[in-house]
Amino acid sequence: MEITRKKFTRVCEKCNFTANRPKEWIIHIDTNKHKRDGNNKSVHCVACDKTFKTHWINKMHQLKFHASIDERKKCKFYCSNCDLVFFSKLYLDKHSGGTKHKNMIEASN
Repeated sequence: MEITRKKFTRVCEKCNFTANRPKEWIIHIDTNKHKRDGNNKSVHCVACDKTFKTHWINKMHQLKFHASIDERKKCKFYCSNCDLVFFSKLYLDKHSGGTKHKNMIEASN
């Protein structure tokens, strides 16, 4: 007598994901994105309640629109001539070589 096992297959009704193993199914169901019905995580600005896709975009928004000049000056990639904050040295250097930055320096002299 031959014993055959039933093949495990589950298809997610929300996102059409197919799992062939029980562990794959459990991992899929436990993901945060799945719990949010496939929507991206949203981050809210505490000052004005705008919504952003990432923590960093929210942080840059807060620095640009809600932070004081002293708070912006504490940031690692800060342009003191233009009072702007950047994600990285690459963006700061790109800004420093740009026309707007050069015009701000000329205007202040």
